[in-house]
Amino acid sequence: MEKLGSFLGNISFIDNLIYEQDQVEILDYYLNGSDITESKQMIDNLIEYFLKQLEFGFLDRVFNFAQNYGVNQYEEIILIDFGEIEFDKDKVKELVRLKFWENSWSFRKKLDKELKIYLGHRMNSLVTENTVEKLWKKEQYLLLYKFLNINRYICHKILNLMLIESYMNKQIT
Repeated sequence: MEKLGSFLGNISFIDNLIYEQDQVEILDYYLNGSDITESKQMIDNLIEYFLKQLEFGFLDRVFNFAQNYGVNQYEEIILIDFGEIEFDKDKVKELVRLKFWENSWSFRKKLDKELKIYLGHRMNSLVTENTVEKLWKKEQYLLLYKFLNINRYICHKILNLMLIESYMNKQIT
């Protein structure tokens, strides 16, 4: 299994909530500067990355891929904004059931018609409630300790962020 640290762009916390990652080109710029074949390949990579999130027990719930994802020097997709991650499998299944990606700003506003149809078709066929059930890892906190390619202090920072987000979500609902 891929290490979570490299999956998240070798994230390194500098102080509290300030972090740095591998340098990336924002996905929006990449897609706009590529031909249709390259753009479709990058969309396939994005969906593969999206599915790997499930394997790590989380999901980007807003899917603002044009701004919140980037492409590193190895042409790999990296999530660069962690502010809207969901760790609750039942909530993720509900989002998937509602095809939340179709309501995302990036999907509605940043893709031309051909890429929108391509992404929509691929997501609708590959991302289902059954997919979530099959790929989801219940041991998300254990996975962080086991696979995170950063030190234990930073791992605790990420766990604290997850707990704060969980607490905040419970306070709002």
